Amino acid sequence: MADRQSLHQLIEVLPESELEEAGRILQALCGNGEDVVTPENLAEIEQARAEIQRGEWVTLEQIKSENGL
Repeated sequence: MADRQSLHQLIEVLPESELEEAGRILQALCGNGEDVVTPENLAEIEQARAEIQRGEWVTLEQIKSENGL
């Protein structure tokens, strides 16, 4: 089982490229009540909205029917 000391040691050796993701995970685990929305998430949301505007969507019933569910 991990204790605070071992977790701190892991953070110290974590590659710089992973710090942002580790921070998001730790924030979520701490239950700070805030949803973390990244620029990538926002771009995906905007892309989805544009697809809906263009009529590029299907219903859950269509997906079930196409997959034999």
